[in-house]
Amino acid sequence: MSKRGLFTLFALLSLLLTACGNEAATPVAIAPVPVDTATPVPTATPRPTPTLAIVATGEWSIVKSTGANVKAEPNESLPTLEKLDGFTLVALQRSLANQSWVERAGGGWINRNQLVVYANEVEARRSLPKPTAVPVLVPTFNPNPAPIPTFNPNPVSVAASAPKVQTNSDLTAVRSEREIVRSFTDAQGRSIKLTYGRGTGHGGDYGWAHILGKHINGIWYDGGILTTFPQAVGAKTPAVVVDLIGKSLQDKNPDNQSGGRRTYIYAVPGTNQDVFTVVGSDGTIITSYPVSHGSKDMNG
Repeated sequence: MSKRGLFTLFALLSLLLTACGNEAATPVAIAPVPVDTATPVPTATPRPTPTLAIVATGEWSIVKSTGANVKAEPNESLPTLEKLDGFTLVALQRSLANQSWVERAGGGWINRNQLVVYANEVEARRSLPKPTAVPVLVPTFNPNPAPIPTFNPNPVSVAASAPKVQTNSDLTAVRSEREIVRSFTDAQGRSIKLTYGRGTGHGGDYGWAHILGKHINGIWYDGGILTTFPQAVGAKTPAVVVDLIGKSLQDKNPDNQSGGRRTYIYAVPGTNQDVFTVVGSDGTIITSYPVSHGSKDMNG
């Protein structure tokens, strides 16, 4: 190759190298990485617990004719502890703030819709259903009366008439303190009487008013152990309770207590409970209530 050819080749190579050295690098764009931000989970708001408010002192109620269910807490889904008969008298002590549930004296919650509430005991008792009056037949004058039968020295024996059956309305009526509600004869032939007595829900109460209030309706304000006939032996009505009292007085070996008092026991069949009846020295029943079999508890 000639010198001129070499020079031309060298010049071309120089130009080529210069062009490659001046080419700028193209920058590479890097896409941003998205950050996953978790959505916060809302915190559950706790349901408020119902608040209790004290019901006005002396408020009473009557169970509606359809009856009422007693619950351990103000919750309709809980099991029923006791079923109250219609027209049962109930004293109240507390209620929910919205008045939807009330608590009876002695414990147990009742839906207010199952009750008719009154301001005091007098108004409640006045509203109890009254027994239906039986019309009295007045004999008319007969100008031709039948002849009077002559005396027969050998009369035909006639079966004794059945004793009058007392209704629950008779037994829930308010009476004077000394009025006799029932008369009994114990196994020893002694006359025993059940007077109306006093039932204020406090110490010193006695008689049928005390038994009805404390040991049937569960009304008692002075504390201590409270036993009721409906819960202990399933006696749902006053008439059944009076019958149990009469059976207890057939105890052939009553215990003699101080002050001339006597105590009688009747073991209720199918239960582990006794009916414990206390009679004063004058033959008046002081109290009667259920006790555990054989305990002979004197705190009723």
